[in-house]
Amino acid sequence: MQIIRYILATTLGCLGIWIVIMNWLVIYAFVKHNKKSSGTPFVGAILLIFALLILPFKIPLWIFVIPLIIDYSCFPWIIYKTYRRIKRW
Repeated sequence: MQIIRYILATTLGCLGIWIVIMNWLVIYAFVKHNKKSSGTPFVGAILLIFALLILPFKIPLWIFVIPLIIDYSCFPWIIYKTYRRIKRW
């Protein structure tokens, strides 16, 4: 049963990291080449959090905040959009 949890956590973690990287590449393409496209908000972070939850050992609570910080579509995106709205006023 432990091996299934590790395999599932690894699969979800790899998929989550891939989506996080793709979200950052969308931002890079917009800044560098002015190409507009859409990221997948919160999906990468949610997959990474599920991967951490599935692991069979105890993890400190603060670790679960890391996926929300590294995924651009979560906290950094919310902070950026809030800054843009304040700047427009």
